[in-house]
Amino acid sequence: MNHFVIIGGSQSQVPFIKAAKKLGHNTVVFDQNSCCPGAREGDRFYPISTHDFDSILKVCGKLKQDNSIKGIMTYSAYSKPLLATAKLCSIFQLPSFSVESAELSTNKSKMKKRFKEYGIPSPLSFEAYSFREAKRFLSEQSPPWILKPGSGSQGSLGVSIVEDVDDLGNSFTDASDNSQNGSVIIEKYHNGREFSVDGIVSHGQFTVLAISEKFNLGFEGNFTISGFAMGTIPDEDHALKKNIDFISTVALDAVGSLGIDNSFFSVDVILSDKGPLVLECGILLDAKIDRFLHYAGVNVYEMICRVAIGERLEEATTKFQKGYALKFMFAQKEGKLRIVSDYNTQMSGNILIEWERDNEDMVIKPKSIADTVGWIITAGNDQKNAYFTASKISEGPLFHVI
Repeated sequence: MNHFVIIGGSQSQVPFIKAAKKLGHNTVVFDQNSCCPGAREGDRFYPISTHDFDSILKVCGKLKQDNSIKGIMTYSAYSKPLLATAKLCSIFQLPSFSVESAELSTNKSKMKKRFKEYGIPSPLSFEAYSFREAKRFLSEQSPPWILKPGSGSQGSLGVSIVEDVDDLGNSFTDASDNSQNGSVIIEKYHNGREFSVDGIVSHGQFTVLAISEKFNLGFEGNFTISGFAMGTIPDEDHALKKNIDFISTVALDAVGSLGIDNSFFSVDVILSDKGPLVLECGILLDAKIDRFLHYAGVNVYEMICRVAIGERLEEATTKFQKGYALKFMFAQKEGKLRIVSDYNTQMSGNILIEWERDNEDMVIKPKSIADTVGWIITAGNDQKNAYFTASKISEGPLFHVI
């Protein structure tokens, strides 16, 4: 029997479980929550935490005795499942990103050092382990600065902007508390348009699946991602047309510098007055880009399953004939969610609305992308048109909080 191991059973992993089953594999799912969606979808389920490497290894060792594990993957953004996947694939000689790549992509300090070694254009940054170090550095620099957890954080947790050294205290504490090793990255803030370059690499062959403009909630919303726009560029957007190839080039250079292979990748790039600068690089697609690409007709779920079992992907290009947009929905206060819209993971025309939360769930104002209530995906003539439509829909009475 061909076993395909998936570390994690959250809703975000379900499309990958289904894709692996469609390809004829017996899916084996690990998650500490025995009520998780993956427990229902997987062929075999083990109530083992994705952070419990030794227990997962023990089970996989038994499965491997008959040489039946064909692939191992995770779609968890946490560092321990990513490292577990890399270690298991190394032990069982299966295709995956390496342990080193996983460590580099989840440790911003190591990532920044690697960017510098390889000449990847990136904002000036400094790593501080104490408030005193941070204050001394900032007192010698001109504002504004972005503070980020140095290691192991996901999304925008612990991220804030500092415009005055006297306001450093809370921002430093928040970043340090969300960092696995307590370190804080202080990064020069640059004005500019931000983009997410998302793709897949197999046997050293890179494929950019999408370059999406990235929007956020700003200072009041902790810079949480608020949406994306990709596809056909408006005729009047000369700046993006001029720089789109440069954005792609620096992004792929960043992926290469981290040695990422047999994996998805996602690179945050800001188009500043100094040209494209790489902010971060990860080994998963950016927030819900998988849903975005799937809506646009790109079968990302089957792609990564094939990569995980060692298949070489044919050179793929995604030439979108339309513009597409994804807009996240967030609660404006804490309380119970009441969904008003009849939409529920159903498409109506060019509109798709999916809910991350259920009726009666407790929701809060956004601190990170993990606090999203759901999202809206739309298509239009171009990126601008699609994002305008998604934004207008998000302003409607789709839900309320009581």
